[in-house]
Amino acid sequence: MTNEELSALAAEITSNPAYADWIANGNDQQIADALNAITRPVVGKLSRAQFSMWCGITGMRAVIADHAANPASPLRSIALTVQDFLLGGVADAIDFADPMNQAMLQAWVQAGAITQKQADELLAMATTQQPVFGTVTNLDVARALGRMGV
Repeated sequence: MTNEELSALAAEITSNPAYADWIANGNDQQIADALNAITRPVVGKLSRAQFSMWCGITGMRAVIADHAANPASPLRSIALTVQDFLLGGVADAIDFADPMNQAMLQAWVQAGAITQKQADELLAMATTQQPVFGTVTNLDVARALGRMGV
C-alpha cells in the first residue's frame, strides 16, 4: 500500500468506533477482516458465454441479427460487432467498465431495441462486489496504525 492509502486506511480505522476494542487489543486481523467485508459494486466484464445466454433468453440474438442484416439500421455497425463477438471474434468478454461499451449499450436503449431494464439487467450480470479498500491484510492495518515501520 502507498503512504496515501495507508493514511486513508488509518483514518477509516481510527474514526470508526466499531474498531476501538480491536485497536486496543491489537487485533489487526479482525480489523482487516471487517474492512475487507466493506464492498461496493464494480461493473466489469461479461464473458461471451454469459452474454450469449442472455441474448438467447431475452430474444436479443434475433434482434442483433436483424439489425446486422439491415443496411438502414442505425445500429448495424454495433450489431455486426456484437455478432463478431458472439461468433468468437473480437474478444473473450465485453468489459462494461469501458465507456465505449457503455455507449454502445445505451445506443441500443435509445434506439428502442432494448429496454433500460434489460440494459440494467445486463450490467448487473457484469457487476461484482469489490472491497472498498482493496484487499487489506493484518500487516496493512499494523502499518496504518503505526505498529510497525511503513
